[in-house]
Amino acid sequence: MRRLPSSLSFAILFATAAPGVVGCDDPATVKVPGPRAIKYAKVEPASDAVERSLGGTVRAVASAPLSFGVGGTLQELNVDVGDTVTQGQTLAKLDGRPFQLNVRASAANAEKAKATAKEARTSLDSFSEMYKSKAVSTRQYDQQVAREASARSEYQLARAQVELSKRDRTQSTLVAPFDGSIVQRDVDNFEEVRAGQLIVQLQGQSGLEMVLQVPESIVAQLQIGQRARVVFASDVGEPVDAEVTSVAARANAGGTFEVTALLTAPGPEIRAGMSANLLLDLSASPQADDDAAQAPIGLKVPFSAVFAMEQDPEASAVYVYDEESSTVQLRAVKTGELRGDAVIVESGLTADEIVATAGTSFLSNGMSVTLWEG
Repeated sequence: MRRLPSSLSFAILFATAAPGVVGCDDPATVKVPGPRAIKYAKVEPASDAVERSLGGTVRAVASAPLSFGVGGTLQELNVDVGDTVTQGQTLAKLDGRPFQLNVRASAANAEKAKATAKEARTSLDSFSEMYKSKAVSTRQYDQQVAREASARSEYQLARAQVELSKRDRTQSTLVAPFDGSIVQRDVDNFEEVRAGQLIVQLQGQSGLEMVLQVPESIVAQLQIGQRARVVFASDVGEPVDAEVTSVAARANAGGTFEVTALLTAPGPEIRAGMSANLLLDLSASPQADDDAAQAPIGLKVPFSAVFAMEQDPEASAVYVYDEESSTVQLRAVKTGELRGDAVIVESGLTADEIVATAGTSFLSNGMSVTLWEG
């Protein structure tokens, strides 16, 4: 029997609600709470759809580790974890004095090289006239040509050095490449940092995606634009629709293929770094008919209806609604595989029975309830 992971199960909380005295001055005024309203679902036959659940991690669509292109002393760090920033905003600065001095020095060298190149050009023009009149030898003229070419190259090199020093000065300031929020900060002011050392991690606001590694037996059945569902490992929210956005063309070192899926309208409780399962419907694939034939026959209930029993965390249970007494009854079930956002139940239930699908930790065996019709 396949058990639900204990980290995803709900423990049973046996709690009895006692009547509360509302009016202290009037002991006869007693408010008796009514039956709890429960969300529910009917037990259904398992469909023939072939679905696969693949684990992965949620990440931001736009995310960047930001670092300086040069090393130096960190003079200003203007952001901290949780801060929201806008594109072009200055996040940090290195001590700019060494970079400014380099710009001045390289500019001075460039001016000197320019003067030398100009003088060599003038001299070459003079030697050219003398060479035409045979006043200088070919050897002397060739030497002057080489001198002018060397001076011109030195000037070009000096000009390039000026551009490099200006680039270094620009790279001593760290700016946000896009709107987002700071999710990691690795340094403090006045530290010596290296070129390329992580300063902050910026997470964009362009949405969330799930990244996962898919085995070769499944990757051929995936395509860009394929719809899917994402169920989160911790009980943080409802399943979210997703769409496959990329499928790696070649396997990685582990023999799997990286796949990404864009989450459609995730709630604010969904954060980058969370673990999740991507539920893929592979019914239309050539392999689906064979897989469906091998799938276990049974019933299905929503994933949220099944929880671990308090007495035996390895055993699964549900609360079944009894229409005659309007109560819920605790019942052990044998569960099978996950299929979409549902769980296959191999024994313990019959079709069309009603099970509680939310708030099971607040229910107890025999508790009076009503069906929530929201």
